[in-house]
Amino acid sequence: MADTVKEELNERGQVTYYEDSDGFWFMKDYDDAGNETYYEDSFGYWKSYEYNERGQEIYSEDSDGRWCRHEYDNNGNETYRRFSHGYWESKEYDLNGCLLDIQSGSSEPDDMNLTM
Repeated sequence: MADTVKEELNERGQVTYYEDSDGFWFMKDYDDAGNETYYEDSFGYWKSYEYNERGQEIYSEDSDGRWCRHEYDNNGNETYRRFSHGYWESKEYDLNGCLLDIQSGSSEPDDMNLTM
């Protein structure tokens, strides 16, 4: 196992940079609320994240071309998510936030509405 060579933290104590003795490294950025907004590593992989005002992830994408989009109701329950490969889930909740139903399916990427 490689030894840690360098580690940098932000004022919240979150790792912003890490490097080990094998040369592997990663860096992370965070928003003002402490949510991770960007990750990149020495293999060339990266992933970015977007959040709503409640700090819930609404969109992510990565260097492999994958993405995921999330939607939430006014109570903060995830009501919908769609992945770049076509899989989607739709969730319905009662007034108390209890999950009532989940529907899912798959569609070809050309059939998807990509507007946000």
